[in-house]
Amino acid sequence: MPHHDATLADHSVAVAFYAFKMAKLCGMAGNADQIVRGALLHDFFHYDWRTAKPRSGGLHGFDHPREALENAEEEFGPLTRIERDCVLRHMWPLTPIPPRYGESLLVCLTDKAIALQESWRALRSGKGLGVL
Repeated sequence: MPHHDATLADHSVAVAFYAFKMAKLCGMAGNADQIVRGALLHDFFHYDWRTAKPRSGGLHGFDHPREALENAEEEFGPLTRIERDCVLRHMWPLTPIPPRYGESLLVCLTDKAIALQESWRALRSGKGLGVL
């Protein structure tokens, strides 16, 4: 569960869907396949972040992008430079290095918007935010 009641799959698909829609509006449709793939893989970690830590032993918010990239490339082979940047830089500005490409900035911002929507939905349902 990435953000409250949303499953990791629901969250990733929502990020991919809305990033794709925004890519079309922003004239990035030529790279839509890389945007969607990067968005689908941006949280490809295999642990419950509320109860476990990344393999590195560090903090989830800082370390899960690297673990997601490692998992994605192990499972699906090498990613393109744009896909890699989508995965590695989606936690900016929490992580210090900003996205290098417009496509990865789009995934980063879409991820924030979807996470905010998921958090708002949890608040409105009366469940509260719990652990962020």
